[in-house]
Amino acid sequence: MTARSWAQVRQQIDSRLGNKAPCPFPQYANDPEGFSREVLGFTPWEKQAAIGKSLVEEQRVTVVSCNGAGKTCWAARILLWFLYTRRDAIVVTTAPTWHQVGLLWREVRAAFSSSKFHLKGELMQTRLDLEPQHFAMGLSTDKEERFQGFHAKGSEPGGDGGLLVIVDEASGVADHIFDAMRGYLTSPNCYVLLIGNGNRSEGAFYESHQRGRWDRFSIAAHDVPEDIMSRDWITEQGEYWGEDSPQYFVRVLGKFPPKGGDYQLIPQWLIEGALEEEPTANEGRHIGVDVARSGADSSVAVITVDGVIKHTDRWDSEDLMETAKRTLRLAAQWNVPGENIHVDMDGLGAGVVDRIREEGSDCDPVDFGGKPLGDWDWLVGTEVKILNRRAELHWIGRMALLNHHAQIPEEYKPTVWRQLAWTNFEYNEKGLLKMESKDKIRARFGASPDFADAWYLTLSRARNRPKLFII
Repeated sequence: MTARSWAQVRQQIDSRLGNKAPCPFPQYANDPEGFSREVLGFTPWEKQAAIGKSLVEEQRVTVVSCNGAGKTCWAARILLWFLYTRRDAIVVTTAPTWHQVGLLWREVRAAFSSSKFHLKGELMQTRLDLEPQHFAMGLSTDKEERFQGFHAKGSEPGGDGGLLVIVDEASGVADHIFDAMRGYLTSPNCYVLLIGNGNRSEGAFYESHQRGRWDRFSIAAHDVPEDIMSRDWITEQGEYWGEDSPQYFVRVLGKFPPKGGDYQLIPQWLIEGALEEEPTANEGRHIGVDVARSGADSSVAVITVDGVIKHTDRWDSEDLMETAKRTLRLAAQWNVPGENIHVDMDGLGAGVVDRIREEGSDCDPVDFGGKPLGDWDWLVGTEVKILNRRAELHWIGRMALLNHHAQIPEEYKPTVWRQLAWTNFEYNEKGLLKMESKDKIRARFGASPDFADAWYLTLSRARNRPKLFII
């Protein structure tokens, strides 16, 4: 964070007394568009300008936006406008993670350095100091106590002093953090700007667009000037996701996804396209083994050759050595090298990995619950944020089907094909894509998606895919 404790920060805010330093640009106190254009050399487009005007007039503004609309870019310039048009003003920015805080402040530093005028102040990584009681700073939202005790003092709204709170990626900020920040709103000289994608149709950010004293904005991709937003990109999003998908609502329409929907990462139309599609990638030979977790499940194996499913197998046994030997027999039968034997490590899977190695073979243990590898050089332009390895492999599976790197022959329609459509997804409070739990799937369908998971395991070493798409 910063060298100064939050107790010191709160003390600064509550003690804004004494001599006031001159305000550099008081003429723009109620004109963020003019300040941006005349001082920073940046001309906002129509909705950006409207957001700035609304913040002056209404003080509480919430913006749900599509991807690539320049919301963070404009928020950075709003920060500088507020700080340099008032004496003893304070700006606090936040986001769900420290990395996301840094993205906003990267824009702040860019706007600061490219200003048409020399702006006074000491600019650091996530802090800008003009005077002891006149500064801006960024913090992440992992501890709610950081947000308690702030109070904006100053003259009348729009005058000197005041506190501006900017919440970036607001959909990912937990509700209890918003609760801690509500103390800000007791001051008549407090301004709040919430911005983000509508990843979740719940939570405080969503509720700010449904009720309360907020001026609300929604920015769709078609609202954005063509020199900023490629119309080809909009078309591609519709083709990749489908215009009725939650991703299209969030990324393109700048809306929250409909409540109550079953959001399939791999929809039926995508699966059907892979029934007889000839793969274009040379992937070699792989076997994925989804190990039984209890007596209610079976162990399942799927074998692929150059992206085509060639064989599946199922057996009921909790004997780890038996499962290991059966896996090795299948691998030998299909000439699968040891490094391409992919075994799910969850539950009994770790024991199977040990037994395979005791038999003198190599294998690839896959921890579904572990961190994503993120080795996605072949995923050009991806902006997807992944929770864990399981979600990552599901994502890679989707991309394999989209780009014709995989084939699911008709004979595997009752098993793999059917199960691929079972698993829904959602975004967690930090905007990370996660897959539905197996317990929920089992409750809904009476069985686990074991064939589908075994197929995903065959993609564990996917590394050399052509760069064919931008999402």
